[in-house]
Amino acid sequence: MRTPNLDRLAREGTVFTNCFSVSPTCVPARFGLLAGAYPQELGVWENGAHTFDSRWPNWVRALRDSGYRTSLIGTSHLRPIVAGSHFGENGDFLRSIGFTDAEEVGGPRASRTTESVMTEAWREAGVLDAFRADLSDRYETDPLAVRPSPLGYELHYDRFVGRQARAAIESYGRAEPWFLWVGFAGPHEPWDTPPPFAASYAAGSVPAAKPRFDYLPSSEPLVRRIRQSARLGAGDLDKVKSLRADYAGAASLIDAEVGALIASLDGRGLLENTIIIFNSDHGEMNGDFGLIYKETFFNEAVRVPLVVRDPRARSVGHVDAPVESLDVGATILELAGVRAACGRAESLVPLLRGPGPRRKRSALSQFARESMIVEGGWKLAANEDGEPYMLFNLESDPEELRNLVRDPAFRSKRVELSEVLRRRIDEAGA
Repeated sequence: MRTPNLDRLAREGTVFTNCFSVSPTCVPARFGLLAGAYPQELGVWENGAHTFDSRWPNWVRALRDSGYRTSLIGTSHLRPIVAGSHFGENGDFLRSIGFTDAEEVGGPRASRTTESVMTEAWREAGVLDAFRADLSDRYETDPLAVRPSPLGYELHYDRFVGRQARAAIESYGRAEPWFLWVGFAGPHEPWDTPPPFAASYAAGSVPAAKPRFDYLPSSEPLVRRIRQSARLGAGDLDKVKSLRADYAGAASLIDAEVGALIASLDGRGLLENTIIIFNSDHGEMNGDFGLIYKETFFNEAVRVPLVVRDPRARSVGHVDAPVESLDVGATILELAGVRAACGRAESLVPLLRGPGPRRKRSALSQFARESMIVEGGWKLAANEDGEPYMLFNLESDPEELRNLVRDPAFRSKRVELSEVLRRRIDEAGA
């Protein structure tokens, strides 16, 4: 994929090549990021009608209490999406969890049934009905449909969020320091990237999807769920290249918006006084192993980008040690000079300065009451009862094509990692 602006952040900052989401799905991942906590602690294992509890400590409130203005523009996914509601009505809730101000909008799915400043702009432009009809047709007829959104480029949801964020940067004149959370909805299904990005990648130019997986024990609850809800049928496989190409286009669109934000900061002389962090809540299977969507412990879904550009620090290039997405909060607090607790998060600032010791040597992720651990170049996933069903040597098998969980030659490694996982689960509490 062509991502020149993210490449620039990577060159000028630090890339964490093995950052794993605290959960490979939206709500528990976002709750965990904000609270510095694992799904088992929060009792939020999956997407659903969950509301982030304002009584939970979180690092955005800590920033605000220290004197920062804390703003959110875009999606947050921190409370249930209620059909017929307006995202502007969430102001009291967002203030209760630490945001000074917010211009919140829904992603494409949420915007089918909710209102926001974004849907108001679509209505005024005469495209809202067409957008909603298009999404209804996709989800009811062909969820794998690859075609440009009726919104077009200028009104596309990620373009809209980027434009609102740029306007906020260019007009900001307050005296207090500022934290801005820019929540892009993409790249994410539906596969509806608008021109010109829709045509950026030919279907034949993208890497082929990994073959269907038949090497996980079918008795495991999560595996059964994958097979039932997210597995592609034989007739769908010819669409995979198109959806992968469209997803690449969506990533390039996000990259362009990141570049525009950088330009706005630079134009105001603020770039060298701004720390930029790029992160995501989960990935997308995009046809790999014959799967779509997320909610698996394969790297496509659970390993996420993390780039930190601190103009005050020399880039260390890349950090390959496993880290967790919830570590972002503690990192932000330390970079901002704010002394506050951040749950289970551990600041990554020492790794931004060079190799050093860390309290956590592994990365833990949880979903649907199942857990995954990555340590020392190995990955192990276990069911709710602690029985392993996935074991990969990520150094010799980075594509995760050889599941070693039943191989007697790797029994000692399975036992060793199972103990690491059990210890991490016990430490996290309930």
